[in-house]
Amino acid sequence: MTFGIAVSPVTADDIVWRGDPGGRWDVRENWVGNEEPTANDHAIINNGNWCKIKQDYAAAAQRITIATDNMLRMKSNSELTLGDGDEQISIVNGVFEIGQPTCYNAVVKISGDHTIQGSGGVIKLLGKASKIEDNGEAGDELTVESTVECNEGSPPDDVDSLVVTGRGEIHVELFNNAYVVAGESASSGDPLKLKDDDKDSGCCGFWIVEDAGVLLVQATVTGKGTWKAVDVTGDDVGGKFQIGENVNHTGCVAAEGDVFLKSGRGDEGSGAALQVIGYSYFCTTGSLEFKSIDIGESVTQPEIDVRLNAEAEFGGDCDSCSK
Repeated sequence: MTFGIAVSPVTADDIVWRGDPGGRWDVRENWVGNEEPTANDHAIINNGNWCKIKQDYAAAAQRITIATDNMLRMKSNSELTLGDGDEQISIVNGVFEIGQPTCYNAVVKISGDHTIQGSGGVIKLLGKASKIEDNGEAGDELTVESTVECNEGSPPDDVDSLVVTGRGEIHVELFNNAYVVAGESASSGDPLKLKDDDKDSGCCGFWIVEDAGVLLVQATVTGKGTWKAVDVTGDDVGGKFQIGENVNHTGCVAAEGDVFLKSGRGDEGSGAALQVIGYSYFCTTGSLEFKSIDIGESVTQPEIDVRLNAEAEFGGDCDSCSK
């Protein structure tokens, strides 16, 4: 499957950033034409500087383009409504930061059927209460996809893909054909949550835990995407896929992708675990692969922890999450 970057011709609705580094979105003079983008406009940040949506401010754009080496940063309690209720495509080849590590939350609201494409772009959920959520209307959904070619079962280099990472919540119907990575939570213990609305994935989609990151599933997840634990730092710190939290907050995975688990700190930890809790369900028709780590004279093994009437199955037929 091949994806191409959507390039739209410049129209009267294209509003281009010209502000200095750290300039505010709401200052009209920071945009060519002295007009702040609205829900009818395409906001383009491509002058090599970064733009911020100030604290407690609500912004809007029909779609956005964040070029390579550019950034959009959302401050605490800010909001961006992205889309106009119809089908739209945004491009993120730079950095899109949602919230702040210390001040917690910012919210991106998806209006309509919205696709975010990227090559080398990163969307970072930095606050533990930060969210990507729907705008409360039927048909609000988000697709994230790489604009580079990938072969089924073989990911492109994540430098060339679009990466959604951090902590906080993805609280919108999602189709993942890029990288969704729980990694930024390693230093804080806060997970990246897949919440409530259904999540799906294509053969170029990857659900990833890096190092001590936690991907917490409290939704129905289907599709061909690969589930993979990745040791980035080289210190063999294992991450975790956690399906459900308790009997009142469950998750269900009925998927087709392969699962790759990698061990962690030997005697100090359980490794890159899959944990299924409280009537939750994890099943894939794909394969399960363990990778052990040699530490001194011992060899570690990843842990699969299934508790409180939960189930985990691999390689066979999966029940429906609607059962």
